[in-house]
Amino acid sequence: NNRQKNFFLDAEWDIKEMINVKDGKTIISYHDFAGEVEKLPFAYEILFSTEQNIIKIAVQADDITDTIPVWKILEKAKSENKQIIPIAMGESG
Repeated sequence: NNRQKNFFLDAEWDIKEMINVKDGKTIISYHDFAGEVEKLPFAYEILFSTEQNIIKIAVQADDITDTIPVWKILEKAKSENKQIIPIAMGESG
């Protein structure tokens, strides 16, 4: 059934070793509710070192300037032809 092969599994990065999706795609996620935007480049490198299809990085944005690193990782991923879902959480995001 073709329908079963068109799905995405979204899993947090720290359980990525437990994920074994054969017919779908995996989104490996990193959520930072503390708003430590300086960790985004490190998270980006760690997540893209996995063999996953797509990564998602979500960070709390308490101030409009907290969104700048999110835009930077989006640009980096685009220039490297990688699939990313960047999210700046909160009102400022």
